[in-house]
Amino acid sequence: MPMNSKWIKNLCLQMCLLLLATDLQAQSVSRMSVEISFEKGGITGVCLLRKEEQTVSGTIMNEFGIKVFDFVYYRQRDKLRLFNVIEMLDKWYIRRVVRRDLKQVLPHLPPVSEYRYENRKRHIHYLFTPLPTTEDEATE
Repeated sequence: MPMNSKWIKNLCLQMCLLLLATDLQAQSVSRMSVEISFEKGGITGVCLLRKEEQTVSGTIMNEFGIKVFDFVYYRQRDKLRLFNVIEMLDKWYIRRVVRRDLKQVLPHLPPVSEYRYENRKRHIHYLFTPLPTTEDEATE
């Protein structure tokens, strides 16, 4: 009895979806509220982090859903890269300060309660607070 090609394609698709779902569950995704305050202003919003074996990748968005920046932290090399930085922060000196500060913060995230970091030289304060899990996340 010859195998039906549609049946084989369907089986392959189901196996791929199962592997993808298993991989997504293995990744650690955290959601936190973030406040970055400095002398002349500040940024408040949400930080999404995904921890993997060698990297921590994430994004920070404000309350309106506008992306402030994305980042990837390479644990083994202790390097951090910023991507898609919002225009008002996209200056080499601001990027350098944010990159150095986040390298100090990321090993401590996600916090159990809240995590504060202060750059005393530049008078920048960072506050990361975990967001409560929703019912949808708890049932997965």
